[in-house]
Amino acid sequence: MKKATRFFLISLFFTQKLLAQIDTIGSVGDDTRAVETYDLQGCLKYAFENNETVKKNQHQVGIAQAEVGERLASGLPRVSLDANMIDNLRIQRVFLPDGTLFGLPPGPAAVTFQTQFSGSASIQVNQMLFDFSYLLGVRAAKTYTELTKMQASLTKQEIAERVSKAYYAVLINKERIYLAFLNTMRLDSLLKDTKILNANGLVEKIDVMRAEVALNNMRTEAKKINQLQELTLQLLKFQMGMPVRDSLTLQGNLREITLNLEENMFSELDKMQRSEFALLEMNKTMQELNAKYVKSLYYPRLAAFGNVGANTGQNQFRDVWKFNDRWFRNASVGINLNWNLLDGFKRKHSLEKTRLEILKIKEDEKILRRNIDFDIAKSKTSLESGLQDLEIQKRNMALAQEIVGLSKIKYKGGTGSNMDVINAEASYKEAENYYYNALYNAILTKIDLEKALGKLVKE
Repeated sequence: MKKATRFFLISLFFTQKLLAQIDTIGSVGDDTRAVETYDLQGCLKYAFENNETVKKNQHQVGIAQAEVGERLASGLPRVSLDANMIDNLRIQRVFLPDGTLFGLPPGPAAVTFQTQFSGSASIQVNQMLFDFSYLLGVRAAKTYTELTKMQASLTKQEIAERVSKAYYAVLINKERIYLAFLNTMRLDSLLKDTKILNANGLVEKIDVMRAEVALNNMRTEAKKINQLQELTLQLLKFQMGMPVRDSLTLQGNLREITLNLEENMFSELDKMQRSEFALLEMNKTMQELNAKYVKSLYYPRLAAFGNVGANTGQNQFRDVWKFNDRWFRNASVGINLNWNLLDGFKRKHSLEKTRLEILKIKEDEKILRRNIDFDIAKSKTSLESGLQDLEIQKRNMALAQEIVGLSKIKYKGGTGSNMDVINAEASYKEAENYYYNALYNAILTKIDLEKALGKLVKE
């Protein structure tokens, strides 16, 4: 009784210490401290803010918005300033057939028609008056912005799936670490009891050796589980976009997840909740706008322009700067009409190409609808089957635990062998593995179902 009490107190102490470490899973090989602990939503929030792929998509959305600004800018007034000053170092001569008209000797004469210095300055304003393709271009640019947002949303769904699966893998390993600790403690207790019985001549040496082999195997497996946990944590960091050097501390447990099928999950199902479907719809809208844009090229384009300037020409450089007396103003306004009447049937072929692209997208929508229905049905069936398997494995684990207790009672009572205890412990450990494998598979299936329903990420 004293030994049993002492063993119980020691086990309680180490169990509390281990639980304190497991409840907040620290980082592996990191030299920085975690600022806060993360539950699943915290991991997703961090991933959406720091994952490199998400950032790239955010930049792409910004690029698309900038392109909208570029489109809008082409319809706003354009003002340009042009000014120059020229020093004709050697003025080119023009030959006249007879110089007498200019008071020169008879015969060909070389004369100049330029001044030594010349200058000009002008301001020109252009404004689009009518261009139907411009209006469609602006609409297309805005639609493209929405398209990039849809692509970003699709990326978030994929990242949420990977982060969620990695997160629950860490929690599963957390439970396995705790169970490996308990199994090690039980086998260590069995080894100690067997050594005492062997010393009193009640069991053979081979029983001690069997117990020691079982304990060593359990310690090796516990070490592997800890190493697997290290890799799983690193995988979770990678999916979140967290640097390897940073510490990651998680909170939460498997009991918080709801695995049961809820009927309201399938009520009022809207396939538009799937980012892939919304993406196809946006692509179809883009092609429809493109068709309208091609048709708009048949319309004329009208623009207005105005020009105000002044110029001068002087033989003395100092006279160039006499703006009031030596510079002569000019101004003009006008309207420009551009109408492309014949383009070799290029627009006709472009319209046909766009029409076929729209038909292709409609077929893609049909395929996607069928795929979504199949994904939902498959995930639902898999989850139902997984929950049934989980209940069976839970029952098996409880039975295996009860067998361990009975085998120990028989062993201590002298009616059983330590081999029976070791076999019972091995069966219990196997039942634990089956249970947590079934639990993890059920969790993965639930995540797949939420993704199929478009409910994995709440926007």
